[in-house]
Parts: sequence; C-alpha cells; structure tokens
Amino acid sequence: MNNRKYKTNPEILLNQGKAIMSSNNESRFHFRVFAVNLVLSGFSAAEIGKMAGVSKVAVTSWVKAVDEYGFDALRPKGRSGRPSKLTEEQLKEIDSVLQSDPSTYGFKLWDGPSLSAYINNRYHVSLSVRQCQRLFHELGYSLIRPQPYPSKGYEDTEDRNTFKKKRSEIEADDELILVYQDEVHFQIQTTVTAAWFKKGSAPTVKSFPGRFKTSYSGFVIPETGELFVATPEKFNYETTIDSIRAFLKAKPVPEGKRYALVMDNAPWHKKTMRLVSEESRSEYADIREKVEFVKLPPYSPDLNPIEQVWRITRKENTHNVFFSALSKLKETVDNAFKAWFNPNEQLKALCSFK
Repeated sequence: MNNRKYKTNPEILLNQGKAIMSSNNESRFHFRVFAVNLVLSGFSAAEIGKMAGVSKVAVTSWVKAVDEYGFDALRPKGRSGRPSKLTEEQLKEIDSVLQSDPSTYGFKLWDGPSLSAYINNRYHVSLSVRQCQRLFHELGYSLIRPQPYPSKGYEDTEDRNTFKKKRSEIEADDELILVYQDEVHFQIQTTVTAAWFKKGSAPTVKSFPGRFKTSYSGFVIPETGELFVATPEKFNYETTIDSIRAFLKAKPVPEGKRYALVMDNAPWHKKTMRLVSEESRSEYADIREKVEFVKLPPYSPDLNPIEQVWRITRKENTHNVFFSALSKLKETVDNAFKAWFNPNEQLKALCSFK
C-alpha cells in the first residue's frame, strides 16, 4: 500500500503522466512497450489497463501484436489529415463522383470504405474510413434512407419520363388540378420501428394477436396539401367509383377547372378508367365531366406522393403503439387524416415534387 503523503494530488500527477505518454508517437510507443513488458513479467492486462488508464482490450491487443509481429507493431501509425492531402480541385471532383453511379467505379454503393478506396486509387492519398465519413459531412452529404420501389426486374425509364413530362404540363395548365389517389390498409397488428432506448435494455411493445385491418382510399392535392379519404370495405372498381364520387362531393372542382387524377395500375383502377373514359358509359358522365385520368407508370409508387402520407401517418401515429381494438386504431388514423382535410403546409411540402 502506498502511504506517501503527496504534496500534489495524485490524480493530477497521474493525468499529467498520461498526457506525457500520449504527447507524441515515440512516447506512445515506449508506453506500450512498457505495458507489454509488465504483462510479460506476470501482471494481468486488467491490472495494467487500470493503472495506465486504458482498457484491458487495448493492452491485450498490444501483447497479441508483439507476439505475432514483434515490438515494431506497437508503433502508432501516422494519420493522413484530409486538409493537407486533398486540394480544393480534388474535393470538387470527389463531390461530382459521389453524385454518380458507384458501379461505374467498381463499387456497390458510396460509403466510408468505398470512398477511402476510391481516393487511394485515384489520388494515392490514404484516408481512414472515419475520415471519409467526416468528408461526406464536409461535402454536404447525410445518411438518407432511399424510398424503395418494386421494378420486377426492369425500370421503364421511357414511361417514367413521359409521366414526368405529363405531370409538368398539368402543373402548368390553369384548367387542371393535379390529384393523386391510392389505397392503403392499416393493420391492428403492431408495427415496430427503431426508437431510442437505454443501452443494454430489451424494449418490448405489446402486439394485438390478430390481423384485422381498416381500409382507406385516399386523394391528395399537392397544390394545397388537402387530403380526402373514403373508407371502402374492399377494393374493386365499384368502390373506386364510389370513392371518386365521394371525393368530388367533399372537394368540388372549382368552376372552369377539372381534376387530373393520377391512379396506379391496380386491376380495379384500370377497369374504372376503361368504363369512365374509354367506353364513355353514360352512368359515369358525372365523373367524366370533372375528371381526367392519368396513369401512373408501372411499378412506380415513388412517383405517387400520397405514399408519403401513408408513411408519415404510420411514423407519427401507429408505429410502436399497441391498439387494444380495431376501433382504437381506426379512431387514431381517422383523426390524423382529418387534420389534413383542409389546406395545410405539411402535406403541401411533403407531396410537392417542385
């Protein structure tokens, strides 16, 4: 036991000593050699780590490195700082490369490891993965989760470009108002997403044992953010017709204008468009007078902004929430939709492609 009466606080002295040991590469090297020597003399890695203020794992890794590669393996590797290694011109070039297809350069995606490899191959500059992650932030990049859409093995770029052109023409037409339609189910079974919890905890969320659901047919007007939902029991061309009529009643088309209603390629949507527009059946003249149908390209839900309405509704109202009855779920979702019935900035911003 150390009985010395220190004039200076031992903790202060210890911190000063640690600072000296880590002040430069040579002192860090000597410190690691001394720590390994103590382990080789019979002290445990845990004891050395406690005395030196480092982890047991660090000491163990030093011993392993010496055993396998010799003491030179303990020498700290110099860090190549980004500012002194990459020029402004190179950074601009990297920014441009990151906005292109990574497969062009032999990578599956742009991340820390791929960017590090690219910079090393292109400029012969060695940056660690962590340095490259910082570089992403410095260049204005963030981790964003892409919205997937099914392609069934292909993407019809021509159809998608044609639709985008049509969309732009509608937005510029003073006589047309763009509207997007889609159906959705909300299941009573609890949907789970990541949330913040204490490390080491095992969070749980109650889940209803059944798979009951409530169904909606939604219409969103990006220009104003207005949302209307009908509640059909099932989805077919008859309920689609009923939903469109309910929408026209709730949101009457302004004088001298028509709705350009975007619908996907669900079978009941195709039949609705055929009966109303192509065959011009008289019983649907009321819809034909006020609505012009626009087909969404196949497998392109990313071009339908109402998908964002369903996403944010789940995120803010149903994820990680236990509903004891289907009526509770329906009440929650209905209230969320009612908040967007009138013009609002939230859906206007969320559903606008501008």
